[in-house]
Amino acid sequence: MSLVLAMGIATAAAAPKSAHNLNDAAFFFRAKDGSILTLLTLEFVAARDGGAAYVGAAFVKEADRRGQGLPGASARTVPLEMALGLPKQGKALFFGRAYLHSGRSYAVRYVVTNGTDDEIFLKNALVGVPYLNGGFSASSVVPAEQFGPAKIDASPFQVGSEEVIPKAGRVFRRSELLRLYLQVYDAAVDPATSQSRVDVEFRFYRKVKGSSKRQGKPVSVRGAAGASIGLALPIGDWPTGSYRVVVELHDRLSAARTSTEGAFSIVED
Repeated sequence: MSLVLAMGIATAAAAPKSAHNLNDAAFFFRAKDGSILTLLTLEFVAARDGGAAYVGAAFVKEADRRGQGLPGASARTVPLEMALGLPKQGKALFFGRAYLHSGRSYAVRYVVTNGTDDEIFLKNALVGVPYLNGGFSASSVVPAEQFGPAKIDASPFQVGSEEVIPKAGRVFRRSELLRLYLQVYDAAVDPATSQSRVDVEFRFYRKVKGSSKRQGKPVSVRGAAGASIGLALPIGDWPTGSYRVVVELHDRLSAARTSTEGAFSIVED
């Protein structure tokens, strides 16, 4: 099925369906040219299992902080590739890459279509791109399916020399390891060792009745020298629910500090 869509207008045989079928997330990394590599991820919860040819796209337009389009701004189309197919539980992960401007806001319209039944699923989001060009800073915290050195073949999930595959829906089972990934930018370098020394602390908070309750003790990494940091943590005894992670970073050489944070959920097996 072909789809014609502008910001706010869809043309197809059927009316758009509920946005509750779509769970979106955006993760931000600094590119070499100073732009922000934005990984757009979309978990699609299908009405039934398998058998349909689903196609995804994101339409991105610069906007103000309320999501209103700016005069003269044009929408760009970001194709979303289905990363994992459509497994038996009726879920699939779509992803796309866009290079956006640091510190600006963008209105994003996610679209998933089903060519078999002419179904359209829509969801709107407002994406605020962080400032990552102003000295010591850190990328988004990515709840990850896996991460590590990039393979020889270029991967859609490649970020610099690394590859990070976001976790579909940011949901972990208790039998899994909680994998979190982030990158660090502009840490000072020791002339004697040609390495940086950054202290990193992960603090976890569980959402309980509208408030946050600290979960366990902070996890610390002292004197990290690399530009990327990955954490793999057992969560078998953690309560199920929604969580927030706050990562505090301290550059030992320059005394600069910064922070970043992310969100994820834990469910039963």
